[in-house]
Amino acid sequence: MVKAELDGFAKAVADRFGERTFLGIAANAANGEACRALTATMHDTQKLEVQSAWSVMRTVQQLGVHERATEAVRQSKAMRQTSAKGLLLK
Repeated sequence: MVKAELDGFAKAVADRFGERTFLGIAANAANGEACRALTATMHDTQKLEVQSAWSVMRTVQQLGVHERATEAVRQSKAMRQTSAKGLLLK
């Protein structure tokens, strides 16, 4: 259930701000250049809400990247094992 909630939140963040918005070095702090650029057209209350949720949104995007990388490594390993088995059978 927690994973489903995190996935839903990650999708909402990606839909609203972009899939990799919070991953760069410039997005490290909620008061940096990335935050100013992202909240340039927002009202003051919206800016405060984004700043207060900044670290959570950054973390959920980092988690998503980690999950995708882990899955890619797992698939690559499975393909290598399959290829190696195929070579042995010939």
